[in-house]
Amino acid sequence: MARAGYLYATLVGVVWGAVLSTGRIRRVDGLFVFTGVPTWAFSRGGSCIGGVYLTDTNAGPQVLEHEAVHRLQWQKYGLLFPWRIFSPDLTH
Repeated sequence: MARAGYLYATLVGVVWGAVLSTGRIRRVDGLFVFTGVPTWAFSRGGSCIGGVYLTDTNAGPQVLEHEAVHRLQWQKYGLLFPWRIFSPDLTH
């Protein structure tokens, strides 16, 4: 079930990024990276949705290493991952 959620979230992220990105699109260590995304389309410096990272310009090596961890969390928890942040009981 988590895999289906991860794949669905990745599809949503790819579509969102493809529609909004005006910058470089690349794949780094299994993570699709969309730059040039308007800042209203993500939170903070960027957002990871499934296997996709959306950002304006915040795509340096350390950031992508951090976002790769979120990709793994999406793979493990699927669509429950966003709620994991608010519920410590879902961390295991």
